[in-house]
Amino acid sequence: MQCLVLEVTGNKINNTYITCPGNVKKTLGVKFPILVITVKNLNRSFAFDVQVLDDNNVRRRFRMSTLTVQPEVKPFTCKLPLALAEGWNQVLLPLHEFTKRTYGTNYLETLRVQVYPNCRLQRIFFTSKTRMESQLHQVQQNRWLVV
Repeated sequence: MQCLVLEVTGNKINNTYITCPGNVKKTLGVKFPILVITVKNLNRSFAFDVQVLDDNNVRRRFRMSTLTVQPEVKPFTCKLPLALAEGWNQVLLPLHEFTKRTYGTNYLETLRVQVYPNCRLQRIFFTSKTRMESQLHQVQQNRWLVV
């Protein structure tokens, strides 16, 4: 891949990360329900969190991790296993479906995204279902749809 990327590396997953927004008192306020992350597998542990707000005004966190073996659901946190292919992957998360299936509530918006080591990030963005479907036909990389 010939483009600029951000490499996130570290030995301890809990104290090395990048987050958006950087100010803990602010939120992203993104309404698009599908998160897309283009990431390169470095064959080391990797995780990311997405904090969403549902229609009960509850903040929920979804953590995708290569270290997680079994899904674990708690009232405010859902941990899910993540399997990456060699090289570049496109991870697609339908947050509206995750929120509905896991908590029986409706997704309203994404509040925060946090990425932990170890990966190379090419792109993180949000989209709607219609746009995602057309994009899937254009992407010529490895990708995993996490459902």
